[in-house]
Amino acid sequence: MGVIWENYLDDFVQGTLLTLGLTAASFVLAAVIGTAIAAFRISPIVPLRTFGLIYVEIFRNVPLMSLIILVVYALPEVSNMLDYVPAVILALSLVGGA
Repeated sequence: MGVIWENYLDDFVQGTLLTLGLTAASFVLAAVIGTAIAAFRISPIVPLRTFGLIYVEIFRNVPLMSLIILVVYALPEVSNMLDYVPAVILALSLVGGA
């Protein structure tokens, strides 16, 4: 066990910091998306209420791993703007906002 810590401690620390960064960024963005969707869901305007309902139903029923794979690998084919980290933040935020 000591060999693992000696050889890979930096990798564990970097992975932990990346995970915390992804979690914090996606939490903030998911809170913004969730607040907007919640406002849509209680809106008296029927198209907004319908959009909020459809958004929640889609993103609650699509598995997170499927959405991450779709966003990370398919979205860059359409647009070269996203790297891996922003793509994962986007996927986590979309699911978290629902």
